[in-house]
Amino acid sequence: MGVKVSVTVRLDRSRVSSLVAETSSLSAKRAAEKTKERVQSNIRSAGRVDTGKMLNSIKVTAGTTNGPVSDYYVSSNLDYTRYQEDGIGPQRARPGGFLVFKPKGSGTFVFAKQTKGFKGAHFFRDAYAKLTLVDFLA
Repeated sequence: MGVKVSVTVRLDRSRVSSLVAETSSLSAKRAAEKTKERVQSNIRSAGRVDTGKMLNSIKVTAGTTNGPVSDYYVSSNLDYTRYQEDGIGPQRARPGGFLVFKPKGSGTFVFAKQTKGFKGAHFFRDAYAKLTLVDFLA
């Protein structure tokens, strides 16, 4: 009879757990950074750059880490980013007042009693929708 040879492979659960947590956090961060790049690209493509303030306000921030789950947020701290993302409906001036704005590409101000609003560019929504497995890994 031959000699039996064997090998036992055992995972150290404590080491695996911390490795999985670190790897998943890095993976989520990669995807968030890719999403940020896409958001900024979408802003440019939609023609929503005037001063560049909104474009430069897009940031990735770490959220909570709970075991192997990590949250990263892609966001802007500017109030008007929400309006550019979702659009706005018709706007009316207060009684006796005017809405004052400078249209894109114009050097003059417009005084109006109302506007028709504008459609949102959905640059965050579209960037998030384009996430793929590769974005987490590469």
